[in-house]
Amino acid sequence: MNDPLSPLTVPPPRYLLESDSSDEEGQGSYLASRLKTASASVPSFSIQWADAESSFDTVVVSTGQAGKYIARKAGASSPCLTMLMDSEVMGHGYRCAQDLIIVLDDEIDEAQPAVWEGANALLGVQANKWIIAAAYLPSIYITDESESPYKFHPIRYLHIRGPDPQLDKSGARRLSPPNFVTGLPASISSIASHPSSPLPLSSPVTTLLLPLPLSSIPSDHFNASIAAISSSLGKSLTSHAKASGSRWTEEHDEQFSAPGMGGKRKWRDNKQAAREDISVMYM
Repeated sequence: MNDPLSPLTVPPPRYLLESDSSDEEGQGSYLASRLKTASASVPSFSIQWADAESSFDTVVVSTGQAGKYIARKAGASSPCLTMLMDSEVMGHGYRCAQDLIIVLDDEIDEAQPAVWEGANALLGVQANKWIIAAAYLPSIYITDESESPYKFHPIRYLHIRGPDPQLDKSGARRLSPPNFVTGLPASISSIASHPSSPLPLSSPVTTLLLPLPLSSIPSDHFNASIAAISSSLGKSLTSHAKASGSRWTEEHDEQFSAPGMGGKRKWRDNKQAAREDISVMYM
């Protein structure tokens, strides 16, 4: 046992301490040794333009199914922008009149902490308004008791300036606690709300969460939610829908699963561990 009268500044005799053979094998941390530190390489993000870079009225940054949904609604076809993570293509951008729709692979949400680098690269695009679109699972969403009943699962929104009366009129519901977002939408919203944000105060950022499956969203509800943020993009969506008549049906829905439901799939390069295909909203 240690001497209770011994000064605290004097270490106890080594062999009076409980120890094991690791002390004799030099596996401990001594003054002359250095602790091993894990080194993580953060990939770099870059944006390549097909033509000259320009400014836009509204930029939509979307991931996964939500991105494909918006691109189909807008009739996006020829990309004008390519986003790279190192040398890997992570998504494309499509010009829609005076707006830009960027569709990214949902794997970017798993590239922590590189997702912050990707968010900073995206915010370098010049725009007056920003829309961040992703998907959420209504089955794991905690509904606020004060909400009135609804016929279909609504589009949820998160605005850094608080409630948006125009979005409320469109039928969208504000994201309420304890629900929260993660991944790229959370990164862009956090950067945009910081005092040192590269975005001016005149460039608001709104996050839209589309309920899965996407085929359950009424077209009028989606168009009204977009038009409440960007009138120009809302007009483009409405005119394309009338001209083409294209719709997002159950055939376009992709498989998804909630946390704990399984449904694992591997990344494209098979270098990363299997992960669950889930939305960017967790509880």
